[in-house]
Amino acid sequence: MAQTVNLGRVGLVLKGQWSSATAYVPLDVVSYDGNAWAARVANTNVAPSTSNPDTWQLLHPPCLDWWP
Repeated sequence: MAQTVNLGRVGLVLKGQWSSATAYVPLDVVSYDGNAWAARVANTNVAPSTSNPDTWQLLHPPCLDWWP
């Protein structure tokens, strides 16, 4: 009998422009200040910044030429 395993989120989810009102979860990707950032932990109203390395991961800057 096959067993079902929940892998959770396994890929990045593009969320658009960062908003202080949005609740983000790990692997959500936002654009902010000309860069793309990936959430490392669940957070709300924590702006992406290199001063928040435990919360946000800067993706290769500047990389918004591919942003939809």
